Amino acid sequence: MRHAAALLVALGVAAAALGPAAVPALLALVAAAAWAIAASFLWLWSMRTTPLALGMAVSWSGVAGLAIWARRLPLPADGALAPLAAVCLTGAVLHLSVIARSLRAARAWPVAPVFLAAVLAAATLSAL
Repeated sequence: MRHAAALLVALGVAAAALGPAAVPALLALVAAAAWAIAASFLWLWSMRTTPLALGMAVSWSGVAGLAIWARRLPLPADGALAPLAAVCLTGAVLHLSVIARSLRAARAWPVAPVFLAAVLAAATLSAL
């Protein structure tokens, strides 16, 4: 839970500092983290751990499409999507924390995909 709170604070500071310009980067970060979570749930479903995993994989795949939809639709100029991105990323960290705890993984593991997603999102946006 501390990781999620720290992530929300960091996103709030970044969004306040960058303003509406931060929203596309936050949405790209959400998409990358959501794809990682969707893949994790798809793997859990393939291992037959829970029948709900397939629904979660489809749900997180839909969240991952948020960045794609946002690029095709006009974004609010006031950065109104930043709180949505922050909530999605907090959910991503919490989901990965539960998966890590279930697999008895290292404590830093749930945050690693989110940081990797941030790096990939930054690289993708700089290439555009």
